[in-house]
Amino acid sequence: MPPLRRGANQTHRPTIRSTSGERPEAHLLHSKKYTDHFLSYLSSFYPSKADEKFDQLVKRIRGFASLDSGWDSYDSEAPSATAIKAALQLVAALRPLEILPDWVVPTSDSSILLQFHHNETRYKWEFDSDGDIGVMLQPLFDQPQFNDLAAEDISSFVSEHLTRAS
Repeated sequence: MPPLRRGANQTHRPTIRSTSGERPEAHLLHSKKYTDHFLSYLSSFYPSKADEKFDQLVKRIRGFASLDSGWDSYDSEAPSATAIKAALQLVAALRPLEILPDWVVPTSDSSILLQFHHNETRYKWEFDSDGDIGVMLQPLFDQPQFNDLAAEDISSFVSEHLTRAS
């Protein structure tokens, strides 16, 4: 028997059968729940570029602890463990929102500076070696606002001021 020829406007849809031999309902195959589950399953094998960038950022911040004394050609010490821990808390809070900082640098006073932009606002964070945290919010065309935080307030500040990147 010759093979069937299909016209350009016809598509071949294979019959899908369950392990019991019955054909599952078509609406179940195309449901949002099934699609979301399948995409989630696939994404577990292929990390996103954002995940890789966040992993690199975490590695970079952790690496600040190994800076030698005088790393900046002066007498600067590496950022303190307290500053590193607080900066990592912020990165962990930003990750689900997919807000990647523009830059993060150690400073000569053993603290860490981190900056990112979101919804036309610049956020500058300073994690001091003694545990103090300063945040400057500067909306586009407006005066900056300054906030002092404790490390335990980072998550609530992020959830109050930031939304998922679009």
